[in-house]
Amino acid sequence: MTAEYRVSDEHDAPMPARLVVRGVAPTVNPDLGPYHLAAGAANVACTATGTGSLELPPGRYSVLATRGPEFDLVESVMDVSATEGATFRARLSRVVDTRGWIAADLHLHADPSGDSEVPLPDRVTSLLAEGIELAAATDHNHVTDYAPAVRELGADKQLSTLTGIEVTTRDWGHFNAYPYPPSASLPPASEAAPRELLAWLRATAPGALLQVNHPRMGDIGYFNQIALDPSGNSSKSSASLDFDLIEVWNGFDLANLSVLDDVLGEWMRLIANGRRFTAVGNSDSHRIVYQWAGYPRTYVLGDDQRPGGVDWNEAAASLRAGRALVTSGPFIELKVNGEPLGALVKADQGSVGIELEVRAPPWIEVERAELLLDGQLALHVDKSSPEQAVSTTPRARLRFVGSLPVSRDSFLVVVVRGTSTLERVLPGTNVVPVAFTNPVFVDADGDGSFAPQPSSRDKKE
Repeated sequence: MTAEYRVSDEHDAPMPARLVVRGVAPTVNPDLGPYHLAAGAANVACTATGTGSLELPPGRYSVLATRGPEFDLVESVMDVSATEGATFRARLSRVVDTRGWIAADLHLHADPSGDSEVPLPDRVTSLLAEGIELAAATDHNHVTDYAPAVRELGADKQLSTLTGIEVTTRDWGHFNAYPYPPSASLPPASEAAPRELLAWLRATAPGALLQVNHPRMGDIGYFNQIALDPSGNSSKSSASLDFDLIEVWNGFDLANLSVLDDVLGEWMRLIANGRRFTAVGNSDSHRIVYQWAGYPRTYVLGDDQRPGGVDWNEAAASLRAGRALVTSGPFIELKVNGEPLGALVKADQGSVGIELEVRAPPWIEVERAELLLDGQLALHVDKSSPEQAVSTTPRARLRFVGSLPVSRDSFLVVVVRGTSTLERVLPGTNVVPVAFTNPVFVDADGDGSFAPQPSSRDKKE
């Protein structure tokens, strides 16, 4: 039978959304279609318009509607009989303030990639359903443009896109380049070693950001292939570090926090050794379900009031400068001496002022925020620490306002964690909430610069 649905915003205007349909015992979960179709994949459906219908066997179903971690969710039970369909209505509200930040997914696949079957309109629909505002199309050795699919769906005002490519080599790992000119030649992915390949990309697409993907993912991890050491050196003469971004968190490791912690720690050691790269997190989604678009995502500092008209020059400048944070749900607002992520601030009499606020929708639990100084725990904030001025209002799940002693040039990163899984919204992944910022740099000696302080274990003998 047919079950019709309508998902709307606070003003009752239809909006994109994702539905998760679960059978209520003894009813089993429905099979709405193959994993690559947005209209129905396993027991999930994505909609670009907020309206549609599902074909369901008779039974009782729980239907959940969401639109990513900036919104609340609505869940209700409906009965589908053998003679009569059903109707599902949901009104979602934006409950997390992310004004001034652009929600981005900068590693995505669709059917131009040989290992994905997702049609381009379906990929765009999945992004709209998760509240993504900036997306880079990065198919394997293929330049893809989502713009025609965005226009086809009438979503020009809701999503900005970048033509891009995932340069997929045989021996050296994977690299994203975006925006990549559609008229440009394809990169010499099979022939060139990293030094020549990255130089070729710089020359061919001078406006593109270059991103190292999943740097420690087996034999497709670039850092593995060049045997990168903790100080950022490689014994491979063909190695190059001429890139802008490191994909510290890849969606294939969404629930594998040991991998995330390893790469996160390595990235911070690179910074301590004077190797400054912006950390990003992306879904690397090849399907509609179980590789969820927008999880993780990167928030980029910039004007988000026109999601369909994101100023790429502004966004690119923010990414290059480290004005970005990575998350599977929680949102972090951090100011150090009143300055945002990526800034260089001066210590005043041996300390800096911290303003930290962690926000999340009601369906995400946040337990702890850690402030790391040069990669080491400096202080933490959790629900049981009233001495840290914690506030658990709907706006601020964790909050800290105070000072932090700094005795030498340092960099400050915040990591936020939760322990309750997001299985309700992201079925089959067992992911828990995690978020982390790019650094704020502290000039403690007043010389107007940040001098890195490598740890003794990273120094060359």
